[in-house]
Amino acid sequence: MRIYQFLKSMGISFDIIQHPPAFSAQKLAKYLHTPGRQIAKTVLLKTMDSYKIAVLPADQMLDKSQIELLIETKVKMANPLNMSELFFDCEWGVVPAFGSAYGISTIVDSCLLKCSSIVVPGHSHLESIRINAKDFLALENPMFGSFTKPEMVAV
Repeated sequence: MRIYQFLKSMGISFDIIQHPPAFSAQKLAKYLHTPGRQIAKTVLLKTMDSYKIAVLPADQMLDKSQIELLIETKVKMANPLNMSELFFDCEWGVVPAFGSAYGISTIVDSCLLKCSSIVVPGHSHLESIRINAKDFLALENPMFGSFTKPEMVAV
């Protein structure tokens, strides 16, 4: 299912943002002239028996030990093959923020609760979605917690 069709079927308003190829959330923030705290980075995690999508601000990085404490299990980063199998309707390497569309639970870092709207990945590296943060949270009904630390990469 295409992400846009999913959102429309759920009655969610959103804007599609076209942009140059962005292979990182920090690069997307730069292209959109938007603070990294309003751009969501998505990470696919693998536990012993399931996958989870972690959604966090672009200007932060995932703290593996903190997310393991939060969900009370060990995790590892999923590999690109896992991503392509799960998100077959997305471009290679894209992890959508809408786990509910794929039967995957979503975990959101509490930092994103401060935003009125957020930009999340679309289904390619050329498009993103701007969505009201409250709509996103109502749709996903995610687990919340603090599991980030400052990003250390240059754009």
